[in-house]
Order: sequence, then C-alpha cells, then structure tokens
Amino acid sequence: MLSTAVVSCSSESPDNPSSSICRKAENSPGWVPASGQKYPQHVILKLLDGRTKVKAIRIRVADPELRQKINVQFGHLKSGCHVDDFNSYDYHTIWNGEKDQIEDDTEAGFTVKVDNNADFIRIQQVSAHDSQESNDDQKSKGIISVQVFSERIYEKIKLAKINGMTQKLNMLKENEEKNIDNIPQYEYPGLYSRMSPVEKKGAGQAISSYYYLMFFMTLIFVIGMFFFIPIMIICSKFSKNAGGLSVLAVRIS
Repeated sequence: MLSTAVVSCSSESPDNPSSSICRKAENSPGWVPASGQKYPQHVILKLLDGRTKVKAIRIRVADPELRQKINVQFGHLKSGCHVDDFNSYDYHTIWNGEKDQIEDDTEAGFTVKVDNNADFIRIQQVSAHDSQESNDDQKSKGIISVQVFSERIYEKIKLAKINGMTQKLNMLKENEEKNIDNIPQYEYPGLYSRMSPVEKKGAGQAISSYYYLMFFMTLIFVIGMFFFIPIMIICSKFSKNAGGLSVLAVRIS
C-alpha cells in the first residue's frame, strides 16, 4: 500500500474529519462533508513517495449505496506549475462508477482498477447521502478509508488471495476425504454367506480358484480315461468270447 496524506478538502464535519480516511478502517470514523454545503465535495490525497503508477484504489464506505455517489480523479500538472502544489493540477475523472473497473465489491467497500500515474488523487462525492445527515451513534460514517496500491503490491495481494483460496480448497478436500475414511464399514453375516466366490474374494482370487478347479477336473478326466480304456478292451474281448460260446452251444444242441 502506498503512503498517502490528505492535503486538502472542500469541507468536513467536526466528528468526521477528512484526515481519517488515511487511517486503518477499523479505527476510522470516516469523512463526512459539513452539513449545508453545496456538492460536489472532495478530499485530495498526496502520494508521499512522489509520482507513482497506481494500479488500484480500495475505498471503504459506511453504506454500500454511497458508492454510487463517488468518483475518482487524478491530477494532471498544469504547464509551468510547481509539482508539489495540489492547486497546480487539473483533475480529470478516471472512474465514475463504471462496473467493469470494480473488483472485490462487498458491503464494506470496493476496489477500483485504474492503472495510471499520479501525484495527487481527488476523491469526490457528487451529492449528499442520507446516512451522513443522521444523528445516530453509528461508529463510522461516509467514506471510511482510501487505500492506494502500486502494481507490484496489488499483484502480491491478488497472489496471496489466490494462494489462500487454494489452501482453503485443499483443506476442504482433505476434510472430505477424512470424513469418507471415517464412515463405518458395516458387515452383514447373512448377506455375506449368500455372496458368490467372486463377491467374497474378489475377481482375482475367483479366477485363480477357477483355474485350480479346471486343473483338477482335467487330471481326474485323464486318470479316468487311463482306467476306462483297458476296461473297454477287456469288455470287448469278453463280448467276442461270449458270442463264440453262444454259437457253439446252439450247434451242440
């Protein structure tokens, strides 16, 4: 984040000074223009490190509807004028509510992508807002804080957010895997007893058992054939002898 300081404002209320927008949002009462003033009202910020390429501006507001009444202007040095005097600049609007320039839009605030060089930045409120006129005890009002980022810092912030999201996704994935692993495995003996060998042992063990069964059946078949063939030969010879005896008996009779 680039260092900034408020060098000018059109007006401010006693309890909500313009200098508060350079504080951390948690400690800022916010800037509210003095009541009864004509609009637009503005605050001018100076970049303390000199002219810098600004990549983005983060603006936090007390009321999301206030965003519609804010625009951002960058100062352009007038010819022949002194660079350190904010009055030596013409201010041109670089953001006037365009949605395509907004990132991280939340109720707390929004980020405007700008990508311009600047010495001075003017934050301008173009009309009054109801929440600023109320007398309630709201902790912060109006524009709470303005943070200015260079390209290098802003890219680091975006990378950190991406890494943070990746870590969260990995943690969620690990938690889901742990929850799945912790699901109890219930066994039902009656159902298990009715399972086929494939269901009990798995496909690999069932195939192995099948090959063993085929081997033993083949072995039994070979052994059976070994005994069956001689028996068939003996029976065949016995049948021939029996036929000869029957013929002889007929002749004798």
